[in-house]
This record gives sequence, structure tokens and C-alpha cells, in this order.
Amino acid sequence: MIQKRHYFVLTLLMLLIFVLFQVTVTTSYFGDSQTKNPYDYARDIPAPEGGDGLPSEQDEAPFVILTGVNRQMPKRTEGVKRSLACMKQHYAVAGTLADLSEEQLETAQTLVITASRFDDVGTVDELKRAMQGGRSVIFATLPARDELDDTELQVILGVRGIREYYEQEGLRVFPGFLLGGWGQYEDYTFDALYTKVRSSCKSYIVGEVEDAAEQGLENEDLPDILWRNYYEESPVFVVNAPFFETSAGPGMLAGMLAEMQRTFVYPVINARCLVVENLPYLSNENRDTLMQLYSRDAERFLQDIVFPGLVSLGKKTDNLLSCFATSSFDSSAVSQEEFNLELVAFYKQELAKVKGELALSGFDRVQKSGAAKLLADLELYSGRLGGYLFSAFAPDGLDRASYAPLLTEGGALDGVRALVGP
Repeated sequence: MIQKRHYFVLTLLMLLIFVLFQVTVTTSYFGDSQTKNPYDYARDIPAPEGGDGLPSEQDEAPFVILTGVNRQMPKRTEGVKRSLACMKQHYAVAGTLADLSEEQLETAQTLVITASRFDDVGTVDELKRAMQGGRSVIFATLPARDELDDTELQVILGVRGIREYYEQEGLRVFPGFLLGGWGQYEDYTFDALYTKVRSSCKSYIVGEVEDAAEQGLENEDLPDILWRNYYEESPVFVVNAPFFETSAGPGMLAGMLAEMQRTFVYPVINARCLVVENLPYLSNENRDTLMQLYSRDAERFLQDIVFPGLVSLGKKTDNLLSCFATSSFDSSAVSQEEFNLELVAFYKQELAKVKGELALSGFDRVQKSGAAKLLADLELYSGRLGGYLFSAFAPDGLDRASYAPLLTEGGALDGVRALVGP
């Protein structure tokens, strides 16, 4: 028979075990959070060696990494190596431009400069010779401040003006570069040179400035972080951020390579995207059935139940939400006069709040009109979204012959960089 005092002892023992468990978990959590930079976890992942028989480094390759005469900044160089290896790209490594053999230079399509000082890699004249024939160049970091006074180097980089170093407050990524589309990243901060580029350059990422809204600063007034310039026939990409020293490197490099090539295929690993096709929709179809089941029409069903649930699911699973919009499910059952066009801008704004993406769907239950419904949808959306560029498209049953011509240069889907298959 258990006495009452034994109950008291057992209760104290269980309470003690519970407290010890909580202390252990809390200590482990805070210990990891203080010692681990959330952007540095990729450094612990060894670069793949010879996946599928593909060597990560060789003497002659389409990519040449130039590390400088002193082989400086090993972390940045290793980040570039890892990024290329993850995308199954051959690369060679050299110290300076003068170290490159004729065979290496002939094979190379892209030079990636990882040195912090350009003069450790070579001279401007040597770089010009290496770029002949349209060879592309990636500056994995902006050259040193004193080097940017060189007018010829400014022309190659596309730099218009330089100020002092500042601590930027986050990033703005413009559509058409990364798969996630437009986004703001307030938690990515670092020191960078306040750089402005020439009007001939294309900026993909700009830095946030404290009190930018109060100062009335627009996108074109913000400091440039990643951009592309053209020197004669050669594309020149410049990175004014420590992307290749963090886990962001592979994504940034993939975006640059996709811009260099009309068609660029690469493996997406741990993309962490929640893809939802045919949402949002503009039509109010199946009204009676939905009213009977959920006491809401299709519009309210999406706004009150479906969309909040998807946002919650994306947050819980740490996935970015990509919604592929369609005007209607059955183009023969509804007319454009019945569409609620205000929903397009509304869901674009709501997706932006959660760093999601509004994409495009080609779904049509009838599938008799070819690309006619798709083109009509694009016209509807452009009236409400202005110059918004759809960077992802899901054919969703649409015949390839109908949409393939739209993906070509100058086509209605020219801005698409991601094609989602079944």
C-alpha cells in the first residue's frame, strides 16, 4: 500500500525531471542560436565531389575561378566552388589572368573573380583581352574602394557613383531573377559600399536604407547590390554583398546564369516552395454548392478559408507560397463581365506580405481555345497589375504547341523563368 508521503515524493520527483528537461532544451536552443548564423549553415556542407561522375574541378572548364595572386578570401572561393558543383558545372581555378593558358581561356565561357582586390587578379587591359568574343565575367564581390576610382574599371563594372560604406537594412529583389519573384528580406543585413550604377545596367537586387519611405526614396534611388552591365558583347555581373560566403550563393549564381542563357536547366534542391495551381481565381463558379457546404460563395470561400489556411501552412512548414492564378475554371461557363478584377491586385499584395509569388496558370477545363484564354487572362491581369512580370508559368494541361511560341523572346510569356510541369 502506497502511503501519502510517497505520493508527495513521487510528485516532487516528476516535477524535478520536468524542470531538468526544460532547462536542457532551452540551453540547447539558445546555444545553437547564439553560435550559428542562419546564413552560414551551408559552410558546413562539403562541396560535392564527382556526383554522377562529374568532377568538381578540372584543368579546362567553361567556368574559371580567379582567386588572386595571394589566393585570398578562401570562404568566398569555396562558396563559388560549392555553388558550381551543386549545379553540376565544371570549373577550373587559377590565381590571376596571366596564369591562364591559351587552352583554358579558349574553353572558358565565364570568369568568376573572387579576389577582394581586382589588381591581385590582373590589369584592366588583361581583363579586356580575356573578355574578347563575348566571354562573361562575374565579380563575386565589388573591388576595393580605392580601385573604383579607375575610370576604365568603372566602365566595365557599370558604376556611376560610389559613397562610403553603410549598414543596409535588408534587400529588395526584383521580379524575374529568383524563382520566388519579387521579395523583401529585412533580416539580411551587412555593410556595403553605397553604389549607384549607370542607366544602361539592369539591377536585380537593391539594398534597403533606414527611413527610405520618409526620405521619399524610390527603387532607383536605393543602393545597388547585384546588377548586370554589358561591356561591348560581354555581360558583366557584379555582386556588392557577401552572398557567396553564405547559403544564398547557389541561388544567386543560378539567377545570374539563367540571365546569361536563353535556356538554363539546373537542379532545384530544397526549394521549399508551396505551389498551388489555379488560385486565386476571379470567377464565382459553383456558387450554390459552396453556399450549401460552407455558407459562402466561391470568392468568400477562397478569401475566408482557403487562402488563410495556405498562408498558415506555408509559415508552419517554412515554405514560400507560389499561387498560379487563373481567371476561371471553365471559360465556356462564365464571361469576363462576371470576374472580380480587384482580386488580382489584392492577392498579389497579400502574397507579397508573406514573401510569396503570384504566378500564371494556363488551366481551362474546356481546353478548346488553345492559348486564347491564357492571352485573355494576361490582358486582364495587366490592366490591374501594371508592369508586373510573371516569372513562373504552369501549363496545367494546356497543349505545348499553344504556349511554346509565347515563351520565345518578345512573346507574351517572355519574362517566364520557371515552367512548372505536372
